[in-house]
Amino acid sequence: MYMKEIYTDSTPSTLHTFIQQNPLGVLTTAIPSSTHPLLQSTHIPWVLDIPPPSTADNSNAVKLRGHIARANPQCAAILDSLATQPESILPTEVLILFTSPYHSYITPHFYTTTKPLTGKVAPTWNYAAVQVYGRARIYNPRSEGELGEQASMFLDTQLRDLSAHCEGEIMGYTTTGTRDTHTHNNPEEKPCPRAWTVDEAPDAYINILKKNIIGIEVTVTRMDGKFKMSQERGEGDREGVLKGLDGMGGDVARGVAGMRWTQNRVPPPASEDARPRHPTFGFVVTLAGPARVPQKQQPKGLKADIGAGLTQDGLLLKKLRNRPRRSDRARLSSSPISPCPSCASHGRLLIPDPSFLHRPYKKLRTPKLPWQVPAPKLRETGNHHSNTMKSTTLLSLAWAAQSAYSLSIHERDEPATLQFNFERRQIADRSRRKRSTASADLVNLATNLGYTMNLTLGTPGQEVSVTLDTGSSDLWVNGANSSVCPCTDYGSYNSSASSTYTFVNDEFYIQYVDGSEATGDYVNDTLKFSNVTLTNFQFAVAYDGDSEEGVLGIGYASNEASQATVGGGEYTNFPEALVDQGAINWPAYSLWLDDLDEGKGTILFGGVNTAKYYGSLQTLPIVSIEDMYVEFAVNLTAVHLEKNGNSVSVNNSATQFPIPAVLDSGTALTYIPTSAAASIYEAVGAQYLSEYGYGVIECDVKDEDFTFLFDFGSFNMSVDISEMILEASSDMTDMNVCTFGLAVIENEALLGDTFLRSAYVVYDLGNNEISLAKANFNPGEDHVLEIGTGSDAVPKATGATATGAAATSTASSDKSDKESSATVPRSQIVSLVAGVLVGVFLVL
Repeated sequence: MYMKEIYTDSTPSTLHTFIQQNPLGVLTTAIPSSTHPLLQSTHIPWVLDIPPPSTADNSNAVKLRGHIARANPQCAAILDSLATQPESILPTEVLILFTSPYHSYITPHFYTTTKPLTGKVAPTWNYAAVQVYGRARIYNPRSEGELGEQASMFLDTQLRDLSAHCEGEIMGYTTTGTRDTHTHNNPEEKPCPRAWTVDEAPDAYINILKKNIIGIEVTVTRMDGKFKMSQERGEGDREGVLKGLDGMGGDVARGVAGMRWTQNRVPPPASEDARPRHPTFGFVVTLAGPARVPQKQQPKGLKADIGAGLTQDGLLLKKLRNRPRRSDRARLSSSPISPCPSCASHGRLLIPDPSFLHRPYKKLRTPKLPWQVPAPKLRETGNHHSNTMKSTTLLSLAWAAQSAYSLSIHERDEPATLQFNFERRQIADRSRRKRSTASADLVNLATNLGYTMNLTLGTPGQEVSVTLDTGSSDLWVNGANSSVCPCTDYGSYNSSASSTYTFVNDEFYIQYVDGSEATGDYVNDTLKFSNVTLTNFQFAVAYDGDSEEGVLGIGYASNEASQATVGGGEYTNFPEALVDQGAINWPAYSLWLDDLDEGKGTILFGGVNTAKYYGSLQTLPIVSIEDMYVEFAVNLTAVHLEKNGNSVSVNNSATQFPIPAVLDSGTALTYIPTSAAASIYEAVGAQYLSEYGYGVIECDVKDEDFTFLFDFGSFNMSVDISEMILEASSDMTDMNVCTFGLAVIENEALLGDTFLRSAYVVYDLGNNEISLAKANFNPGEDHVLEIGTGSDAVPKATGATATGAAATSTASSDKSDKESSATVPRSQIVSLVAGVLVGVFLVL
């Protein structure tokens, strides 16, 4: 800032108090990068740490603590810059700017003395701000070892302190549930919400939030305040400014009018209705009276750059949400946020608690989700997914009003079912194409694949290709003018070219764990596929994002991205729309991915195909969380390994099993806890690459007689090791190095495509059940049965057995023999990978 002496105040106590009462500061970084802008800024709420007066060393300097969302591009630039900074301190200083909500345009008409006499006046703006420079230390909770533990503890403290400060100082709430009369000058102790604490949120929810943010601690090197309140004018002009602003009405104008620079020693005007909005700090803030806007005159739908709205009770500034790479949207609120009159009338700036400001846009409440895996790098679904689960988890069962039945299958002449064929195809890896090196692509080629299918949208129909995902719940496609298009390979949607298009809202935002995202509008239009037409179907059109291909999410409706928006709620998504419009009778579908070599599969809505599995379907209940069904998760009790029919010792630690295991077609690999994974890696000779979050293995191990047995308590599901070994790039495969399809995760399990290819899976959203059988890779003629709504047992099913014989029968296949590639000793795998990566760096 330009610091003119008459406006400047560097008194520490004044600046500290200003920051404490206006904790939302703009963090600006200047980080040279080939993939990110040099200058980036983000609004962040901060906690100010003031050392005792007796301490003067740098370790006890004034510090600011904050946190920033990992998906924020500024965060990506910060983390990239730390690659060469072993102490996790940014190489350049950062700037943080704090401003007061009270600021206003000053018209020359307010200068009642100078203007009539000389006319030498010009308009200006009155405001107050504090700028802070300092060195920033970064706390990354995904760091390994001691650094990760320190980051976790830092974020625990940060979230608690920030929430306590905002709940107490800004909202005036107390632990007793009464108004803080000292802070808000309210002599009456009227009931108000008790101050919210972090401990009220589920631990798992907070842990997930922590995984998706990084902590920032700024050691202050310089701090200056600028309080521009017309103090350069003569007394007559100053009084004219005060009267002019007061006459404008409204809390903002009156707040500016009430600001008096302390050097003038002018006491605030007395008034019966005067109510200080802030304690004195550098300038005095008073209001001559509360803003009173008649109900009929309240603005409706008006837009304002500051995102504020006047209500009958005063100023309410509500940040609806953070939208990366889109223009800021402001909303006016027509009713107070606070639930009691005395809470709403205090006229102070309202700031959402940190769990709102920085939560993932997909709500997370599930304990022990696979998002906690340490930064896995591989993603089979390519541009829009991570190998870790991508789904939201705040779920309320869409079909709760209906009675729960067991899976019922009926044979009819014309079953009400719909079958889609999809193919496994290569997809560019969006998250890595912005990287400066090509290292990830060398080992990741096999996992940059997605199961895609074609749909048409609009009238006339516009064909798009979307990736099938059981782990999310929205259908979204790219708009024709999307920032990532032209989307030649996957198609796009042009709303202007459709006669049946209607706009719903502009609140679509979805974010996946790897930081990939899409943002745009919700719309209604006609969707066609096969011989089915869904009219007035709601889906999302993305105009900004990272991915050229869209997603067809087929999870629970309450898993939709709209659930994380302010005022958002459920809408009828794809599985529900099929039922509502009569295409199928029940919200359920079965998935068959075929084996790894075929690269195709089918999904059957409303039915099962008995030709595609062996034995009988074994039904398991979906795990509920706090009486809510949050994901397609079932209890996994152990993972076993056999070689040549003999059991191999696997450490299924009682502290890690049983655990919920999520079945997700949008995930390439299968993740299990460390104890079991370590035993298996040793037995098969795989090597874990912690930098990438997965393992490598000799390609020819797929010809050995290893079998994985996933134990669900009453039965096992078998997976041949050949389904767990994925070819990487041609360079790596030529050296007999492949990607191992089993990766490491803590406290949970995620059953991705390396598991699902060996299973026939029925996802029953209506009954909250998963049914499994051994997949048949060589099916004969289709035999399709309809899933009904009755309580009949599954036809021909014997139920889950203790031995799981039916479920573990092995499918034969007619795979042709492949020539053996040159072998490399297992001890050389890791060094070989490193050598190839170095070679690529030299070429680049």
